[in-house]
Amino acid sequence: KDTIKSQAAEIERLKSLSATKPAASSGGAHSHHGGSAGTEDILDYKIKSFLSIAYERVWWLGVFLLSLSFTALIMSGFEHTLSKQIELAYFV
Repeated sequence: KDTIKSQAAEIERLKSLSATKPAASSGGAHSHHGGSAGTEDILDYKIKSFLSIAYERVWWLGVFLLSLSFTALIMSGFEHTLSKQIELAYFV
């Protein structure tokens, strides 16, 4: 119980410490600006309509389906080889 109490006190101390300190921006390449980009993305999805989000994503889905179909076409051409070389079939 003492360990839990000390950990809870440490968590509260760190929370109060992080709430009072402003986020320091170093201006370097690794600055994430407090995660605001993730919040903006979420807000974008709340504002946009379902159809506009679907329209943006359908192109990637089409590319994926075309590449999948092309892969299946190639594999069907090598079906005879794959049936004889089981190890190759497991690799693919």
